[in-house]
Amino acid sequence: MRHTSGARNDGPPLERVVYPGAHHGFYYPHLQPGMSLFDHWVEYNGEAADNASHRLHQFLDRHLKADSGNRN
Repeated sequence: MRHTSGARNDGPPLERVVYPGAHHGFYYPHLQPGMSLFDHWVEYNGEAADNASHRLHQFLDRHLKADSGNRN
């Protein structure tokens, strides 16, 4: 992929997720109903937002959670 070709190899793995039918702003409930904004359609999509939030929390837990043995 062009966007990840310069990514560091020692970082966490990258994963691309495509939500068919989801547009820019899919995470924001106030964008319902959808609207055209600067010639782009923006619209809330609850299913995509829930899945993205779940995936984000899984990623953070896997890669950023502090080791409880190293806390002061």
